[in-house]
Amino acid sequence: MRDLRGPMSQAEASEVSGVQAHTIGRYERGDIEKPAFEDLVKLGLAYGVEPNDLAAVVGLVPEPSGEGETEIYGPEVAQALWSLRAFLLNLQPEERREVAGQVNLIVEIHKRRREELRPSQVSATLPDWLQKKLRRRKE
Repeated sequence: MRDLRGPMSQAEASEVSGVQAHTIGRYERGDIEKPAFEDLVKLGLAYGVEPNDLAAVVGLVPEPSGEGETEIYGPEVAQALWSLRAFLLNLQPEERREVAGQVNLIVEIHKRRREELRPSQVSATLPDWLQKKLRRRKE
């Protein structure tokens, strides 16, 4: 992480980013194992580095490889999956479950569109609140 700061001192980086200088030092020494997401965003902006790339540099998420997911899904999807993983790392378990529910909803909607299923075939997998909303639209 130190290399990303370049010629800036910790005090200068602190002034530019809004992250305390002593916190920057602790991140650079590895005293803090998991930097706060807000600090990664601020430091990324100050250093001219994408927050997700900075998260990979500090080891919060694996660096995206040029192979594997990119070859299977294409670069846009691979980047989206990588961003989702980085985002989930900074959520509390309850928030992760909420995001998982939203992702599952998106998947079900796309399955339904693609397969042209009748609503009753998909509704069993949808959350109750969405089933109610869909029923109201039909009425």
